[in-house]
This record gives sequence, C-alpha cells and structure tokens, in this order.
Amino acid sequence: MSKISVIGLLVFCGLFFPLRGQDPDDAIVEAVKVVNVEVPVRVFAAGKPVSDLKKEDFILFEDDQPQSINGFYLSSKKIARPAQAISGEIKAFSSRYFVLVFQVHDFNDALRQGLAYTFEKILRPEDRLLVFVNDFAREYSDLTDREKVRLDIEQNVKDQCHILHNNMLIKLRELDGWVRDLRLQKCIELIRDYKKRFLTQSIDKYYFFSTFLEKISGEKWVISFCQKEMLPRLSPTSDILRNMDNSGLNIPAYISSPTLFVRLVQALQQEMNTGVEFPSEDVVKLFYKVNATFHSLLINTQFETNSPDLEFKSVSGGIEESLRELSKKTGGTAISSTDLKSSLAIMEKKEDSYYMLTYAPRSAKIGKIKVQVVRKGYQLLYDDNQRADYINEYLEKKAGAQSAVKIDGLLLTGKRLSFTLSGYSLAKQKEGIAGFVGVHIRIKNAQNQDVYNESKIYKARSPSFGLYLDYPDLKTGRYDIVVDVIDRVGGKICSDFIKPLVQ
Repeated sequence: MSKISVIGLLVFCGLFFPLRGQDPDDAIVEAVKVVNVEVPVRVFAAGKPVSDLKKEDFILFEDDQPQSINGFYLSSKKIARPAQAISGEIKAFSSRYFVLVFQVHDFNDALRQGLAYTFEKILRPEDRLLVFVNDFAREYSDLTDREKVRLDIEQNVKDQCHILHNNMLIKLRELDGWVRDLRLQKCIELIRDYKKRFLTQSIDKYYFFSTFLEKISGEKWVISFCQKEMLPRLSPTSDILRNMDNSGLNIPAYISSPTLFVRLVQALQQEMNTGVEFPSEDVVKLFYKVNATFHSLLINTQFETNSPDLEFKSVSGGIEESLRELSKKTGGTAISSTDLKSSLAIMEKKEDSYYMLTYAPRSAKIGKIKVQVVRKGYQLLYDDNQRADYINEYLEKKAGAQSAVKIDGLLLTGKRLSFTLSGYSLAKQKEGIAGFVGVHIRIKNAQNQDVYNESKIYKARSPSFGLYLDYPDLKTGRYDIVVDVIDRVGGKICSDFIKPLVQ
C-alpha cells in the first residue's frame, strides 16, 4: 500500500460546532511531519514475477533526484493456506479482509458452484467479508456459520440477477419495437441509454470502495465475479440490414434520403459494437494505494432475445479490460471461464509478491517518484505519485469543476461523531458570501437496524467547517456510520463511512 507514515497531532482551534443551531466559521489546522514514504514495487520479467532481487538492485528518484533507500523487504502472500496449517500445526493466521464483487445478470449453476467453492475452500471463520452484488452491498463480520452466510449471499445474488435481467428485457422489448418500425434514430438513442444504465461503471463507487479498504488493516483480497458485458445487435435477418442493399428505397421515410438511411444504420451498428470507456489507468493507480490484490473471473454467459431482429453478443473493452489490467498490476490474475471452481483453485494458489522500498523525502511535499532496477529486462509496476487523489481528479475533470465537496477526519470518539467539510461552493447572498451544505447521517447497528437517520442543511460562511454529534444512547457493539453530503450550490456530492466499535 502506498502509505505516508506521519508524526504529529491534529490541532483543533474552534473547529467543531454542534450539529444543531450554530453556524460554521472556523477551519481545521493540521500539523504533519512526513517521516517515511513507502513505495510498493512489483517486478516482472517476461510476464512472470521476480522475487530474488536485493536492495542494491534498485535505484529510487524523487523529482529526478536520487534518494537513499532506507528500508527494503519482499512481501509475498497468497490466498491458499500453508500445507502445515491444513494439518493443524499453525493456528494463528494473519487478518484477512475479503471483498466479493458480483457484476452479474444471470444466476446459473456455474455461479452457484463458484460461490460454494469460495465458502468451502477459500474463506475461513476468522475472515471478514464485504459483498457487492450489482448496486447492493453488505458486510459480514462473523463467518462462524459460513453456510448460513453463503445461503444469504446466494439468495441476494439470485434476487439482484432477477431484477437486472428483467430491466434489461424491458429495454430490449422497447428496442425491438423501434427496430420493427425502422425508427433508426430512436434505436440509437435507446442503445446509448442501455449502455448508460447497464454497462457504465460508477467511478465514484470505486473511489468510495477503495477509500473504505484503505482503512482496513491486514491482508486485503478482492474476487470479482463479472459476467461479460452484453449488447443487443442487429440480426443478419433483420429488416434493417435487408434494406441496406437498396439503401432503404423500400422504406417510405427514407425514399427521398437513401444516404441518410445508410448513415443512420452505420451509426446504429457502431453503437451496438462499441463498449463503454472506463478510466482503467486511474482505477489501477487508486488501488495501488490500498494494497488490495484483485482476482477477476470473467464469465461467459447467454442472453436469449426471442427476437427475429436482435441478438445479444458480448462486447470487449470497458470493464473487462479494466479488470484484466487491475488484476495484473495488483498481483492477482484474471481468468475468462465458465468453470469457476477450477478458476478459483488457480487464483487461491497465485502468489502476490512485491518489494517495499522506503525513503525519507527532503520536504513534506512529495514529488514524482521513479524506480529503476540496475539490470535490464524488467518491468516495474508502482505508483509514481504518492500524493495524488486520482479518482477525485478524474471526477473534477469530467465535471469541468475546480473543486469538489470533501469529508475529512470522519471519526467516532467515545460516542461523539466528528468530521470536517470543505470544497463546497460559496455564492454571493444578501448578507454576504455563503454556501449551503446538506448532511445526511445514517447509523445502523450490527443487526442492520437504523439507530439514527436524519438530514440537515447548514449555511457555511467559510471554505471549511467542522461538525460533531453526540450519541449517548449507543450501546456496546459494532456500527455502520454513513455520511452523505451534497453541495446545494455547486451540486457536488460525496460520501464516507466508518465501522467503529463502541465499548
């Protein structure tokens, strides 16, 4: 994990205000002294990981200036248990946090067997687990009864697949109608909407996901179950393609404009054959920082249209290419298969090895990092910009904005929740410059029951302000706390969450 080790204390000068009844005016003051920068580096030769290099084999630069490597070690891990652990000789295991990500629309036997193998062979009772099923997320902190958890997840995957599959069919029937009516412009618009709804991946979802993982200690493993992206395409027997031979001269709407008909058909085919772009480089860099090893199962699947004019075909690019890149660069593997049991068996034996280099920067501002190996013929994978917040930069560029609302320092101390807000827009009001920030706080207990769920809008007169809220009635136990914030002036939103233990 790209990590900055720090010494220092946060100094709060008039920082926090009660959540009810006061206006925010003051900002956070933070004193930080950078001691060491850790740079994890994965090294490959001819596509295979290299694990026999020494400290003197590496050269490290910051802003083209050579730096002394003061710390060096090789870290290796794999999911499979050591042989002696299986026989009972090793009883203490390192802390492991697993994330299972299901991006699926068809629950079938292969998916069921893959999930069963995961619980039977991979997960241990002491592991912690976070599960994403399409847009649904849930954490399991107790895997003692793994069969009960497995059945719960299986039912959830079934339900979410059913919902997504039905929504896809609704769009498909609508498209089928426009195809039969030869309404080409409507077909193009619907395909674009289909991609937006079913193929586009939320970048901020990855951002919040990685932000959460950064707070988790111990080994972090992600296994992605991703059914390949499917797009409806024109069947060779469709009326539209049959009319391409005479440029639409048999279609009343295009008799006077045969060239327009050809252009629209070509545009429609282009949309139907093109996946959705995804900023894989930004996402890969983001997950360098959380030190989570990604394994990806790219699952072939079928989707019947029951339409003489349309057929479903998988499309390359988009999330599939991103998962391959992400898996490779985080020390995992990506396998395209329908035999999930065999694929998972390969993944659990795959070793993730990387070298951890540390150095002391000359100032608190960390520059551009460059790592080289003295000998030639090696490929190095590492994050060259330790300070970058890649996904926020991407989102701001996409939105054409200079700033975005942020939540910093979300913390529950005792029974007091505190955090700082910044980056929201300020606008001229009658009484001066001010911003309006909506804050929604949700707290759930270990039984997934709401113990607090309220919203409030705050008037901000300064670029940042802090809040706190006391919860004297919280009982001992683990809680999920989610804070959603919306900048009412600039329209920006952000979220953060923690899982504190109240003692």
